[in-house]
Formats: sequence, structure tokens, C-alpha cells
Amino acid sequence: MELLIVVALLAMVLTLSLPSLRKLSAKSELRTAARQLRVTLLEARLAAIDSGRPVVFRYQPGGGQFEVERGQELSAPLHRASEQLGVAEPDQFDTGSTAGDAATEPQSLPRGVRFVDPSTDRQAAPSAAVGEQPDSGSWTVPLVFYANGRTRNARIALINDTYRIELDVRGLTGTVQISQVASLPTPEAAAPQPLPEVAL
Repeated sequence: MELLIVVALLAMVLTLSLPSLRKLSAKSELRTAARQLRVTLLEARLAAIDSGRPVVFRYQPGGGQFEVERGQELSAPLHRASEQLGVAEPDQFDTGSTAGDAATEPQSLPRGVRFVDPSTDRQAAPSAAVGEQPDSGSWTVPLVFYANGRTRNARIALINDTYRIELDVRGLTGTVQISQVASLPTPEAAAPQPLPEVAL
């Protein structure tokens, strides 16, 4: 009888602590994904410096896929935009690269973690299935790392079902700062509140 009581108490404690354990796990997974993405961005910057060629990073909003392209010749619109930002030199675009120099195979964030528009707390698009190739128009404007180590300032946001974390990329230094994990607003909090009635 005493053994049954102990087992029942353990089961009750486990049931009550399960939501907290899930929250801790979700936070940990999001932090891990952010750290892995920071390593990818820093590696892209170092690859650009080492090779003397631009390296492009882009991701799929609302999905979990991203890619890094090395040794690619930048398109004319990107070339003009980069010159306006003052982060590129003309000779950096004459890469003389071959198709074999580029690494264009999409990579994926951990399951359940996805990119989102940094200006909103809501998911930008349906989450892509694992291994699914996104449409050509579903990628963000590329973040280009140049041979001098510079890029543009950028903010990248990651979310899962309950939390959000952001990465801030500094254009001049190429450093990547990770924010604290924040809770996503609940649907009730996000809904507009009715205005109180005013008696006339």
C-alpha cells in the first residue's frame, strides 16, 4: 500500500512539472538554433575574407531553411545596392568563380524552429516541411559578406511555438549578438481589446 502511494505521488509530481520541463526544453532548443546560426554567419564572413570573394547568406521567411553561397558573382541589382551602401569595392565582383565553387545546398534549423519577419511577432508564412525546397521567390534579400569583412546591418528573428529570439548582425564589424529568449504573445493578448463604453 505504501509503495502504491509513493508511486502515485511521483506520478502526480511528474504530471505537474511536465509543462515546466517542456518550456525549458523549448527555450534551450531556440538558444541552440540561434548559436548555430551565429556560427554559420561568422563562418560566412571568414570565408569571404579568406577567399577574397563575396559570400551570400539568405533564408526562407516562415520556414526553417537557409543557405550560404560562396564564390558566386553577384547580380547587377545587388552590385548597385552594395555600392550605394558603400560596403563593396568594384574588383570584389569580378570573382572569376566556377559553378563548383558555390555551396547552395539549403540547410535547416532544428525541427520546430523557423525564421520570422523581425518586425512582427507572428509567423510570416506556413512552415516548410523538412527537406522541402522553397519557391524561388520565398527567400529574403541576401545578406552579403564582402572580402573586407563588411556587410549591412541586419536583424534575424527565430521563433518556435512559444518563444522568440533575435540575432543582430553589425555591418561594420560583422559581429552577431543574440538577444534573450522572449515569450510570444498569446492570441488573447494579441487580439484588439474593445473600447470601453462612455456614457454621454
